[in-house]
Amino acid sequence: MIKNINFIKPINKLANEIIKNNNKITSSDVNLILKDLGLSISQEKLDKINQKEFIVFEEIDENIIKTDKFKSNLGDNKNKIPGIYIWTHKETGQKYVGSSTQLSRRLIGYIKGTHNEVGKFIPLLYKDGLKAFNLKVLILKEDYEPNLELLIEQYYLLQKEYNLNTLKIVNSIIGARSKALFMYNMDCTELIYSSSIQEDFIFNLGIHHSIFSDCLLTGELYLNKYKFTNELIDKAKNKDMSLEEVKIMLDNDRLEFKLLNSSRNPIILKDNEGNIVKIFDSVKDCLEYLNTIGPSNKTTLLRRIKSKTLYHGYICEWNVDKVKSLKDKAISVKVIDIITNEEIIFSSYRQAALHLSSTGQTIKQYAMEGKIFNKKYKISIE
Repeated sequence: MIKNINFIKPINKLANEIIKNNNKITSSDVNLILKDLGLSISQEKLDKINQKEFIVFEEIDENIIKTDKFKSNLGDNKNKIPGIYIWTHKETGQKYVGSSTQLSRRLIGYIKGTHNEVGKFIPLLYKDGLKAFNLKVLILKEDYEPNLELLIEQYYLLQKEYNLNTLKIVNSIIGARSKALFMYNMDCTELIYSSSIQEDFIFNLGIHHSIFSDCLLTGELYLNKYKFTNELIDKAKNKDMSLEEVKIMLDNDRLEFKLLNSSRNPIILKDNEGNIVKIFDSVKDCLEYLNTIGPSNKTTLLRRIKSKTLYHGYICEWNVDKVKSLKDKAISVKVIDIITNEEIIFSSYRQAALHLSSTGQTIKQYAMEGKIFNKKYKISIE
């Protein structure tokens, strides 16, 4: 598999020359582009696949993944059904083609808005919305051979109407789908989770695509606790945790992270016997009360909550049940430009997303996990 980016330009140029000649695309054209991957397809098999019927979705919204048509043909994000998919912009007729060995997982990412906003297609999809597109899917499960989906995707990429694809060669030609990825604890002494598929971190562990990519690229810790890398560290001890155990651990860590990074979370004060004495709606309200007893500050209060030690004679705890009920109701969303220090308050995730040319789900994830959006904006829930 080609891993040197210097190979991409001449291969992409060759693909564009084939498109420019406007000839009928044959198996020879496809094989020429993918020869460095060691992949090829016969004209007979290509013709047979071209006779297959597409599954067509004309009216698309977020509920499409719940429909019988979607579930009966593609299943959920655990089903390994290979094939290609084609998005067509209704107004302009522009097209995008892609492929996957797990079609449902890939398509759910587009529909839920978890894919990174790169290239031409995804920003247009998020900007104009699902209803601006038609979607058709070709399932290749019957008579499937390894990498068949790549060969068929390449066949379509060599046709000029697929002008929403930035590159005219399949992504796997640069090794994008075969890199091992690892999740370690903070000092990389323990291996917690690994996969050769990036989408496993996104769908299985619930980590937003952009945040995962940022942490992987910059080395920044996720939730201030975990490190993502593509390097296997031999000295790290394998925690041998099940997927379910990792998911539960991360859910708890996200809640703790949210509690420690918001001043609006409710707090309970208890006496030495565990009886509730006071309930406050926010850290600020609790500190105002504690300051009537003695000098108090947020840093010490948060430290005492985490260590479960007394503060001015009280056991301080988060009112977790109330936090969970408020988790998706915010309040207000603060966006700070870390370069200019300009601050804007929005009344919803959607309003903030429109301002930042993103999606509400993306803005929510960045706010919940304390990451810098587009290397410029700090987003928090007030």
